Amino acid sequence: MIMFWQKKEFQEAYFDTLNNFFKFNKRTHFFEIDFSKPWWYTILKRKFRYIFLVSSEVLQATFESLVPLGFGIAISQQKMEYLTYIIFGYIGLEIINRLAVYSNGLTIAEVQGSIALEAQNFFLTVDPIFHSTKSSGAIVSKMQAGGREFIMMMNMICFQIIPTVISYITVTLTLIYFNGYLGLVSVTFFILITLLTSFFRYINSNSLVKKWIGAREKYAAITTENLIQNSHIRSTFATIETIQRTEKLVRNAYNTRNIMFMGGAMVTFFARMLYIVSVFVIGYGILDLVQKGVINSVIGTTVIITYMSGSRQILRIGDTVGDVTESMANIADLFQFITNFGKQSFPVLSGDTIDQIQ
Repeated sequence: MIMFWQKKEFQEAYFDTLNNFFKFNKRTHFFEIDFSKPWWYTILKRKFRYIFLVSSEVLQATFESLVPLGFGIAISQQKMEYLTYIIFGYIGLEIINRLAVYSNGLTIAEVQGSIALEAQNFFLTVDPIFHSTKSSGAIVSKMQAGGREFIMMMNMICFQIIPTVISYITVTLTLIYFNGYLGLVSVTFFILITLLTSFFRYINSNSLVKKWIGAREKYAAITTENLIQNSHIRSTFATIETIQRTEKLVRNAYNTRNIMFMGGAMVTFFARMLYIVSVFVIGYGILDLVQKGVINSVIGTTVIITYMSGSRQILRIGDTVGDVTESMANIADLFQFITNFGKQSFPVLSGDTIDQIQ
């Protein structure tokens, strides 16, 4: 039995409805990219959208970090209006966040599309002689990775690193409000965990990412070569040898990838141990405040929940830094590859002139 959502008519109607509502196609505008400039110039092309997105994430991270404390205060003081403020705050921030997400969707399409189009225009117009010594598979791999990794990098910064840091700062200020010692402990563990994970994940990724890029491109190159050769009769006689060579490159590529992953996982283990210690120390300090009558048990429980909910993401900041490092390497690799690839010495496109090329 075919369900209604599996029918082509429903799928087409559903797509058309969303397409007419969001109008991404009409509102997406690609822009020129100069690959001779640093890759981060691309961010400046859509800087106001990124500012809006970051502001939205900062507000939401701050608010959500304080929600457990807000509920604790509302319950301990039996103030129903406090709960109302929290609910309306949630609704307001969600509306702002959805607008920011929509704006980010446009940015993703424009940035990724612009990188892909500009790179493709370059490789189509550069003198053919420069293609003779380059692998088509490696070129495609670099083009795909460059645009994809740029978007992944910006999303990790905007949706992971910034909210994590803001949440931890908010939690620390909350602890300082109740007790300066607890705030100092929180800051100390924040610095230790962040420095430990970020520094070693950066070293891990920076040391291995070039090996991963090289292994990945060899795999992409032989895949493209295999597809091209398959159109020739002679390739049939080399099928077994080709499969064996491809398997070796695939195994090498993902072996490199797994080494990168486990290198980072080892660092994360030590960070988790530090975090467990921080929870014990903060919990002990809050228990002491409750026993001395400085705060009641409801507020004490709320504060420790606030700390744990707002600080746990700090464990992933090192992983994110490692991923951002890898993304930056992929983006820089594409820009450098295009800059050093070759040049165009004669008109190809309808708008090209000798003066422009020279």
